[in-house]
Amino acid sequence: MSGESGKIGTVELAAYVYISDYRTNYGKEPSGVLFNKYMIMLNRTLLKNGVDMKLSHCWYRWGDEVVSHSIRNHVHFNHDDPYHTVANWISDPVENPERYQLYDGIKSFSDLFIQQFQDKEGVEILLDDVYGEAPFEFQRRYEMVRENLKEALHQVSPMDHRRDVLKPLFDDAMAQFPDDFSSIKDTTNDFRRAFVSAIEMERSTEELYFMSEDFWSFFCNHLRMKCHYHVGKATLDRWKEIIPWEDERFAWIVQDMTCKYLSDSEDTRVRDIIGERDRRMSRVQAMIDSFTDSDLDDLKSFLGRGSC
Repeated sequence: MSGESGKIGTVELAAYVYISDYRTNYGKEPSGVLFNKYMIMLNRTLLKNGVDMKLSHCWYRWGDEVVSHSIRNHVHFNHDDPYHTVANWISDPVENPERYQLYDGIKSFSDLFIQQFQDKEGVEILLDDVYGEAPFEFQRRYEMVRENLKEALHQVSPMDHRRDVLKPLFDDAMAQFPDDFSSIKDTTNDFRRAFVSAIEMERSTEELYFMSEDFWSFFCNHLRMKCHYHVGKATLDRWKEIIPWEDERFAWIVQDMTCKYLSDSEDTRVRDIIGERDRRMSRVQAMIDSFTDSDLDDLKSFLGRGSC
């Protein structure tokens, strides 16, 4: 804690300065997106000047991101609103931050960042700058798919052009899928087939958006294992441990997509996927059927204890 030890690292100092400055200027805490991009851009600037503040970060769902676990004792990310995360400083206030060697540079960067990147246009420029150094072209291309869907979802642009705009964007992104991820290429192709069919069936914007995000989460679980910096072994082990579970979960999602959007297809791979889903659903139904009335009563009673 800063007030007790009297000393914090450069990463924590940078976080404190920005969150404090933002609160002073706007009377509230910054969004998680702004906080993450501030830390990433500051880190890049310092590295170009020969200073490595050992920021723990990785490429994940929203671009290059700070590994939240690495600063958990100082910064908390509030996810109460699923569409808007807020970064809060939860440690003691930093006493006399001016005494730190890098304070002046960090403060100047924070002031400039807050001035430049606040309105929607500024955030879009910032995200483009961050993605400009993405390790794979696929990331930049798929981000265009996500942005197109997000704008349509929030009615910034119409979706009656989905075949003319969204499908070419999606095809262009998938053409850039990197060879480094050969282990998930088959699953990716299965998703691709279902997503294109959903576009051609003119499914709702919301449906397409959540399909695209499901795939992106799946891909990014593998992406962060390849593109990470100053991440501790315990964190990497935890990421690695959940991959099989997340892969299986996404495989089930793809099975459901395939059954929903390609049920009439005679493609051999499609029929195999639907067959896998049928067998999975049969196992689930058999498990449900094995419950006795007493088991179900016990389960209802258990769930009831947690209800409001």
